Amino acid sequence: MKVYKFSLVLLLGLIILSGCEYHVPTVWQPNKRGAPDPVISSVEPSAAYAGINQIRLIGKNFLPIPEENVVYFNTTKVPVVSADSSELRLLAPFVIGDSVTIKVVISGAYLIGKYFPYKIVAISTDYGKLGFVNSITVDAEENLYANIGNSVLRLAPSGEKTGYATLTFPKASCMRMGPGGYLYLQEYNSYVLYSIAPGGGSAEQFIRVSKKLRYFDFDKYGNIYAGGRKSGLFVIHPDTTATKTDEYKKETINSIRVFDGYVYVALDKKGIYRNQILADGTLGESELVFDWEDAGEFSDATINDITFSENGDMYIATNHSDPILVVKSDGNTETLFKGALLSPVNNFVWGNAHYLYAAIGGKSAQVSRIIMNRGDPVNHVFVSGAPYYGRQ
Repeated sequence: MKVYKFSLVLLLGLIILSGCEYHVPTVWQPNKRGAPDPVISSVEPSAAYAGINQIRLIGKNFLPIPEENVVYFNTTKVPVVSADSSELRLLAPFVIGDSVTIKVVISGAYLIGKYFPYKIVAISTDYGKLGFVNSITVDAEENLYANIGNSVLRLAPSGEKTGYATLTFPKASCMRMGPGGYLYLQEYNSYVLYSIAPGGGSAEQFIRVSKKLRYFDFDKYGNIYAGGRKSGLFVIHPDTTATKTDEYKKETINSIRVFDGYVYVALDKKGIYRNQILADGTLGESELVFDWEDAGEFSDATINDITFSENGDMYIATNHSDPILVVKSDGNTETLFKGALLSPVNNFVWGNAHYLYAAIGGKSAQVSRIIMNRGDPVNHVFVSGAPYYGRQ
């Protein structure tokens, strides 16, 4: 019975096949030609900062529609911004290394275009997880000082950490290097400004004033300009006498910075004001420098700190997702290294050359050293900071 069924099925199969044409797919097609293989002959610039520099892949056989060119840096796929047959442009990805492999894949091409090695550098480095940093400053030897809780750490340029001082108060909202190598600290929302002698040790009271202070800065004569929330602006003289001005006494001051003969004051949610430092040590009338309503997408952010480059550009630290706004000397604004910096920046300080040190808050809680290079790692366009008079 089983033999009979098998014979019947076989017979029916032969009948069907005899009446139909049967096609076997051909895998090998010797006459078919693939698309021209992509070739990367050079890359410009010869090295790049991650997230900062635009990269040009120069070669041949690329496709003119950007998304039809699939580009990898190691295993990371990177979108192409613009394309033609001889050039692809894209933003340097966050693939850090000295030996990055670049690959271009074209649909229909048998081979992959490759370029090796390529160097991508991080625009900032960090000093590790230090905990929440209240304030930072830098001395003339590029040592960084960080207040964490009731202690002050000194971090050498090599990254070596040493204890510098233990404080008798919870935290310092502002620190500056002062004349003679003294470190000055303002206890947060306190009447007292402290100083620590060169070499470290205990913090001693430098002056006590009649209002609670948060922020301060030195001018070139050794005077200190200090203020806080509804405290007004104080002028503290080297002989430890103080003069209370009528400026900003109903305002919340979030930062103070002396630059080019003026005291600049950041007012919460309002903007940046300044007062000219007059010859007799008094101050001129306040004037608005930058209205925070003109800050665009930053206008809802909090101003945490301000500083200046040597060419007069003002840098504003905020809690925006891209934390630093630059107000150019001509009044135009730009975001510093968009997409490449951690947020929020609670306070920052220039080093003695082209490094900007930023105390990062939030979950990251660290200090970052930002390379202020507006070019690339090979073709440098360094930007340096304006003087901090206390450490000169």
